[in-house]
Amino acid sequence: MNINQNLFSDQVLPNWTFGQKNSYIDIKKAEMLKYNEDVQKGLEKTVFSSNCDSWYKNEKGKVVNNYHKGHISYWYENSRPNFKEFNFG
Repeated sequence: MNINQNLFSDQVLPNWTFGQKNSYIDIKKAEMLKYNEDVQKGLEKTVFSSNCDSWYKNEKGKVVNNYHKGHISYWYENSRPNFKEFNFG
């Protein structure tokens, strides 16, 4: 588990229920698609998307395991979730 996952589970999850007894948290499909589109557009400008085979790409040539911004941006964005982007139940 990386440090960002620890931050999320230690600081965010205890507060996500807002007094409710929810058993799951799930990102809304539209938000996930929008985020993925943003990541893929950003990755187009990187060496990870260059015209070559690599373990960064799946069998269709899509980069699936890299982030398009720096480490600080990754930490910041993932340590402050927008709860309107999630379904709770």
